[in-house]
Parts: sequence; C-alpha cells; structure tokens
Amino acid sequence: MQASQALNSGALFPVSWGGGVQHNGYYQVPKDVIFFIFSFCLAELPMLASLSKQWKGVTREYGEKILRPIAFGKKQYEEYIGTVPEEPPIPLAAVEYVVKDPTGYLLTLIPKTINGHPVTMNYIEILVAHPLKGNPTGFYFLYDPIRKEYGNIPNETSHWVLSKIKLVGCGQNEETQEDLAKEEKLAWPELLDTIVSVFMQSISKETFVFSNSTYTLLKQMIEGSLISVGNYSASGLFVGKLHYCNTDIGVAGARKSNDLSHKA
Repeated sequence: MQASQALNSGALFPVSWGGGVQHNGYYQVPKDVIFFIFSFCLAELPMLASLSKQWKGVTREYGEKILRPIAFGKKQYEEYIGTVPEEPPIPLAAVEYVVKDPTGYLLTLIPKTINGHPVTMNYIEILVAHPLKGNPTGFYFLYDPIRKEYGNIPNETSHWVLSKIKLVGCGQNEETQEDLAKEEKLAWPELLDTIVSVFMQSISKETFVFSNSTYTLLKQMIEGSLISVGNYSASGLFVGKLHYCNTDIGVAGARKSNDLSHKA
C-alpha cells in the first residue's frame, strides 16, 4: 500500500519511527495510536502539521474531531443565520485549550460577509432578531456612543475566535487581569468577536454566556473607559461602559485564528 493510500484509508498512517518495517519502508501505525500520541503534545500540533502533507492531514483530522463538536462554523451559520463564504481552516492551536477544558470555551467563525453583506455589529443585530432557526436575541442595552463609533465597522477577514467563558482576574485591576490572561496565552476579547460568539451560542443552544450580572472587559474603549459586555439573558445583552460596581467583572480572554497558527 502506498503511503498516501495508507493515510486515506483511515486505517494506518505511515511514519518513520517505531514498529517493524512495512510496505515501501514505512512503519505502519494505527491512526488511533497517532491520536493518542497527539494527546500528549497538544501545543505542538501546529508545528507537526507543517512537517508534510501527510502530517497536515492527520493533525487536521484530529483537530476536527476535537473542535467540531463546539464549533459554530459555516454549516451552523447557514442553518441558523444565512450564507457565508468558505471558512478558513479550523485552528489547531485551539485543541490544547479545549482538551484541557471541554466546556470552558466557545469556538466561533466570524465571517467577512453574511448573505453577501459585510459583517458589522449593526448588521448582526438585524440578523439575530430574526434567525432562520433557533432563538431570537439582541441587545437590551447598547450605549449609543458605542453604536456610533463601532456599529458599522466591518470585519475585514473571516477568522475563528476562541473565547473563554470563565472570567480571568475577576475583581482585580486591569493590569492584573491582563497579566493573568497572558499567562493563559489569551488576549483581551474584541467587541464584534464577542458579540457574535455569544449571540450564536444563544441562538443555537439557548445558552446565555456572561449572564447573571457577569461582564467581560473588551479591548475597545469609549470615552476613555473600557467597554464591557454581559448580564446576558432572554431580555438581551448589555454593551456599555465599564462599571466597577459590577462585582463579577473581569477578562474572558480570547484568541483569533491568526494567533492560533492556522496557516499549516
């Protein structure tokens, strides 16, 4: 069996180590063994995917197996919201986070367009009020200066965003929160990414992320203050200025796919 045939068969994967010599000088290792090995080197998956076409194929298959159950991608958009362009590759670096905390993250495609229209905060608001399927949602409060400054800024490139559900550094000052997020290799979440991610989760699963007076701080600012998003319920989502009287306020943390090594 040729090496490429072994990979495509789904049964064996040709590698150059371990076992006895098999066809064409390759050692034949069952794919489930390869996947088991991957579970011990999650952080190295993007590097492994860059070694060859064969490694790229098997690492991507492993990534799809881990990430697709939580991903809201092209298929889900077209079921619940509308038509989107082809999605970029699912980000292999997200696997490390999801394996360690399977219920602690959202993985959401942020498309450049939906139904041919640029994706903006204002356009998303229209779409989620009348989804093709699922639970309608929207804002119960959106601070008007935020709408004016950020509402019509389009998403420039389709990308995935991995969003942490639990807050980092809750109740700590902003510098401490940022440091704690960096320790987890996460950055400040961004406005459009966060809004789209929590809206899609609500529409498809009727789950309200950042609910019950919980707020995440964002990268963007308004009037010299950080923007916060949260207190999400059936009434809608709050998007406004930071108010430290909210005791459950911190940084959710996120990574975009251009920071998740999806180039392989």
